[in-house]
Amino acid sequence: MDALDLALVLIAAFAAGAVNAVAGGGSLLTFPTLLAVGIAPVPASITNTLGLMPGYLGGTHAYRAELAVQRHRVRILVVPAALGAVAGALLLLVSPEAVFEAVVPYLVLLAAVMLALQPRLAGWVASRPRGTRELPVALLAVTFLGGVYGAYFGGALGVILLAALGIVLADDLQHINALKSVLSVVINGVAVAVFVFSPHVHWATVAVMGVGSLAGGRLGVGVARRLGAAQLRRVVVAVAFVAAAVLLVRG
Repeated sequence: MDALDLALVLIAAFAAGAVNAVAGGGSLLTFPTLLAVGIAPVPASITNTLGLMPGYLGGTHAYRAELAVQRHRVRILVVPAALGAVAGALLLLVSPEAVFEAVVPYLVLLAAVMLALQPRLAGWVASRPRGTRELPVALLAVTFLGGVYGAYFGGALGVILLAALGIVLADDLQHINALKSVLSVVINGVAVAVFVFSPHVHWATVAVMGVGSLAGGRLGVGVARRLGAAQLRRVVVAVAFVAAAVLLVRG
């Protein structure tokens, strides 16, 4: 990668940091950018996960109060989330690259559709009955599958987790949001711990993305908020659909 490529990645990561702070789905900006500068799909996915990891920590810290009242639930669910992340990360590393290249356009499309539906999904979750602290078996399975998806690809992971958790867990939206945030940190943290030993990592790109996403989350969030979550979501969804179309044509 030359200086221009790194500059493009930096800009995309900055935008992703700002978008993640307001609307979510920032990885759908950086992943296509990594592909555009010449990184193959599997290394791009792994590098994307490592580069955007710092951005997940702030959201969890902001939900301290909501997490405090569901510590028991969190302690149990981090186990299937971590196991799913290990499975997803290993699946990405050991399966043929051709398999990932074949499915990644559809994963991008899935993430884009889920992101487009985010307001409706959040509204549906909020309308469900509240107050239960039960841990149905389905919740363990959903959390495991979320870990697999998050480590294998991870686009719009937060949106997908929110929808999946809302299906099987009847509780306050803010509690589910907090749970989604901490599980996202666990899934991405475990994936990073596995990927850090992979030869697919583009470390210079990871460093640039880390700086860009942190700066975007702090400096770009003001502009992002003025634009509004709905406008940002439309931009990210449009980019993701274009990226998926390009990948399908190339395939």
